[in-house]
Amino acid sequence: MNFETPIFVSSFEEPDFLIVEFNCYLCFFSEFGQTILEDTTLERILPRQVLKGSTAAKIASVANELAASANSVNVGNVILNTVLSASLNQIWSMINTQ
Repeated sequence: MNFETPIFVSSFEEPDFLIVEFNCYLCFFSEFGQTILEDTTLERILPRQVLKGSTAAKIASVANELAASANSVNVGNVILNTVLSASLNQIWSMINTQ
């Protein structure tokens, strides 16, 4: 299903619904091979939509940049912890010798 302006689908507080009415008997079959009865109505909540192309690419790019930043922060944290650990070991050894 393609929407003309997908950015507006479920973009407000309350979600949008897709309502499908079947008015023809024996015209459609369910996914389990059963006939859908005449005057059957199916209703589903539509999730928010993302624009194709540039918007989706930008979101993916930002996610990759955030992942790289998180990895850099983690590496820096490990290095800082190692340096501080060595310093604290030296300080504790000076305190324990007196």
